[in-house]
Amino acid sequence: MDLPWKGSRLYHLPDDFAETNDLLEEKAEEAKRLRGLWEAWNEHNVPCRLIPHKKYHKARDGFFKEAVPKKALDSGYEPPLVPSMP
Repeated sequence: MDLPWKGSRLYHLPDDFAETNDLLEEKAEEAKRLRGLWEAWNEHNVPCRLIPHKKYHKARDGFFKEAVPKKALDSGYEPPLVPSMP
């Protein structure tokens, strides 16, 4: 899996469910094969229309705030924001 802050990693989850032993260097050919399979599969996926997601979360939070009755907002009620991905 690619994580922007960590780069590529390869784990054998049945033996290492805590993801502590990165096998990327040890099994470079297997990682390359799996990457190719993933890329072939991903070619047929539709890109997410919610990107950039921060705009989506802002719109979503605005929608929920608009759903709160005006009387509640006037009395100082502030709806909690739904947690967002960074």
